[in-house]
Amino acid sequence: MKAAKLRVPLFASFFFMLPSFLVTLTFSQSSITPSASFCTGTTPCILTYHNDTNRDGVNANETRFTPSFNFSSLAATTVATDGLIYAQPLYVHGLSSSSGSVGSCASGTNVVFVATENNTIYAVNAGSGSICWQHTFITGVTPETTIPYIDLPHSGGGNPCDNLAPQVGITSTPVIDASVTPPVLYVVSNHKIAYGSGPVYSQRLHAVDATSGSEFSYVDIGPALGSSFYPLVENQRPGLALSKSSSTLANVYIAWASNCDFGVSGHPYDGWVAGFQINYSAPSSGFSLLGSFTTEPTGTTTHEGGIWMAGGAPAIDSSGNVYVAVGNGDVSPPSSSSGEWGNSIIKLSSSLSELDYYTPNDYSQLDSGGAVCFYTSCPPNSTTVLAQDTDMGTAGVVLLSSSQLISVGKQGMAYLVPYSATGNGIMGGLDGGGYTASSGSTASQTDCTTSSTPAPGSIVECFQAVSFTADTSPNGIWGIPAFWSPGSSNQYLYGIGLHDYMYWYSYTSGAPGSFNPTAAAMSDHQFAKQGTTGISVGGTTSVTWDGSNSSNGLVWALDSNGFGRGNASSGTFVGSNPAQLWVYSAVPGGSGTRTALWNSTTALSSSMPGAVKFTMPTVVDGYIFVGGGSPGYFSSTSTTCPAPGTSPPYFCAGQLTILH
Repeated sequence: MKAAKLRVPLFASFFFMLPSFLVTLTFSQSSITPSASFCTGTTPCILTYHNDTNRDGVNANETRFTPSFNFSSLAATTVATDGLIYAQPLYVHGLSSSSGSVGSCASGTNVVFVATENNTIYAVNAGSGSICWQHTFITGVTPETTIPYIDLPHSGGGNPCDNLAPQVGITSTPVIDASVTPPVLYVVSNHKIAYGSGPVYSQRLHAVDATSGSEFSYVDIGPALGSSFYPLVENQRPGLALSKSSSTLANVYIAWASNCDFGVSGHPYDGWVAGFQINYSAPSSGFSLLGSFTTEPTGTTTHEGGIWMAGGAPAIDSSGNVYVAVGNGDVSPPSSSSGEWGNSIIKLSSSLSELDYYTPNDYSQLDSGGAVCFYTSCPPNSTTVLAQDTDMGTAGVVLLSSSQLISVGKQGMAYLVPYSATGNGIMGGLDGGGYTASSGSTASQTDCTTSSTPAPGSIVECFQAVSFTADTSPNGIWGIPAFWSPGSSNQYLYGIGLHDYMYWYSYTSGAPGSFNPTAAAMSDHQFAKQGTTGISVGGTTSVTWDGSNSSNGLVWALDSNGFGRGNASSGTFVGSNPAQLWVYSAVPGGSGTRTALWNSTTALSSSMPGAVKFTMPTVVDGYIFVGGGSPGYFSSTSTTCPAPGTSPPYFCAGQLTILH
């Protein structure tokens, strides 16, 4: 065993930063070998959010599930956890260790990893549902808990943010590096620590041995980023991203937004990205800060611009550049000189300096509300009046295979933007359009300018990717879409709108490639049809196929509408609906409405977890993993999840459902 010490410096505001004390870290071994023993070639593994660093949501190594599979044969195993599961489950096939076991499981076990809001990681035997190991990240030298939701920033009326309740621990999807032995799992936890005259709050990045749960190292993020970063205000919702500088140097990227767009007095929220590096040759030396980026840096008079992406992780290209989509925030306008990046897609270097960006010209309407034209001319086409807080960055960034990326948001527009892993200045910058709303005006420029040969001030394409007023309700895309390209003639984007259906959009490669803005097909299931109990968030999609025969492709859509939530002002919380999983053929097979091949409401609804906001299913190696809460959590009949109150305990049981 080898021990190392990390001294955390004192900052002036103890309410947000850790005080000065000595933290002793114990490491399970002195080095990590840069040799891949797992997840090589076509071995079926899921190691990161939305399946890969392109964030396209595709698993090309699935051989069991095809359109001809007998879904009625699926059986469910449920695993109770000590907190709600917001993170996507991750999976390693045939995990083994030099000790001859993986926790209490045998070497060679197929292991699924889930993270909970009680700051716990579980390694679960995917076949039996038994727990191989679990580790809770409560490591301080003083009394320490997760963060009660009532401690989160409050609205002007005094109500706490109840998007995450009743506790905040691990919300984002971890990431696993399986290119080393043992594989290393990275995760960010949240902490409330009793200290002196009042509590302090902390967020920590951990490096964990995936075979045992032992920690190699951790770092307190707030002190590393400085006094302008406030751990209680900044919500670490996006999944973690990983890239390798070399076989022994791992870079972990973390992004932040807010809780309910709230800050605290004197400390509004901003969007942040930070990169930390660890050297596998000497993990006891801990993490070093690669760099950081903020969308509204200290010194500007405006704030917001959160990076939340409905839980999506930053995308990473082949050169290690990092891509994020930013939510609503002030812009003046966006540029390298202004340093304000609301409603933008940003390319960052591996050390997180800004390299390139795109911002639609209607950024002001997206932030503050106003009329926008989504067509070639208005009139004769009508304008659409947007409400304020219409984030562009709700669904993250998906890198396509043709040096193009796509991003969609609350206004339902899909933006097809050029990018280059090796060059900059081609993403368009601030769009050259400039729509001016005026009743009866002559033709005006639209919300984006496009060109077949994009130049600064234009992009490749933009189109309305959902029915903006389905069921007469405001619409948009709030969950990351999947993009599948099994061949030049079969390439599709799968997006789900709020109160809407899933749509297949065909993509044609070229110079540049483009989408057909008329949907090739739509699902028969409507995600949160009006009248359904609960709050709508649309849905998320992913694709599986065997990597050779496109007719075996499936698109999986998780409906998490009606997740557990309530009215904090009244103190009443509504129990969740069961999460619903829907499966369709990935190839649309002609226009019109497509009928689902199977859905979990037919026979397995009682085995599904309670829906939580923006969850992502994992389909791999013949298994289906869905995380969430205990069934009906927050309901009056729940014994595993009492409604949040004003006093402890702040606890809510979760559930992992394994279908096999």
